[in-house]
Amino acid sequence: MVVIKIRVVSSPLHDDSGGDAYLVKRLANKVLLSVVDGLGHGHMANLAANRTIELLKANQDTQLEKILDSIHKALANTVGVVLGLALVDYQFSQLTCAGVGNITIKLIGNNIDEVILPTGILGYRKNNFLLRTITISQDSLLLMHTDGILDCYKLNPSYLASPQQLVQTLMSKYRRPNDDVLVLVASELLNKDYEEQLIKT
Repeated sequence: MVVIKIRVVSSPLHDDSGGDAYLVKRLANKVLLSVVDGLGHGHMANLAANRTIELLKANQDTQLEKILDSIHKALANTVGVVLGLALVDYQFSQLTCAGVGNITIKLIGNNIDEVILPTGILGYRKNNFLLRTITISQDSLLLMHTDGILDCYKLNPSYLASPQQLVQTLMSKYRRPNDDVLVLVASELLNKDYEEQLIKT
């Protein structure tokens, strides 16, 4: 079976109570990739992030604005989260991105397309949601990460051939020492199924 390859590395600041989380989910002929960061660290951030993942698991909508709006309302009694969503559409070879806050989303191919999300906090304060659609090529690579990674890195074209090297480089050289961190890299995006690989640090 030919599959999307998804590599994820997550490292909480405080043992198992990190505020960073992710979800990969099939929706009809699409796959939704989500990266969430609960505000702050520790138990309260963990609760907000886990609640967001529960809501994403229960959701069957493919309209990203509706997903974000429903999560914003449901998180009113939490510390809030920032969230990045990337929806792979096989039929049209497109990636649609949306979200709020400082989640990095980059599509790497012949060019590097970065989606800059609007400021805000789901559950507390949100601005208008950004919705952006990018064409996917067969060799495109999707990079998503929380702000536990410093934004001063350069993307080398060799990473297209070695997504795991990209994950390992970001974690070893650009991780903030005082924050939770999660990095997700997805390759072979136009394949019809997906396979997750959780990389241990």
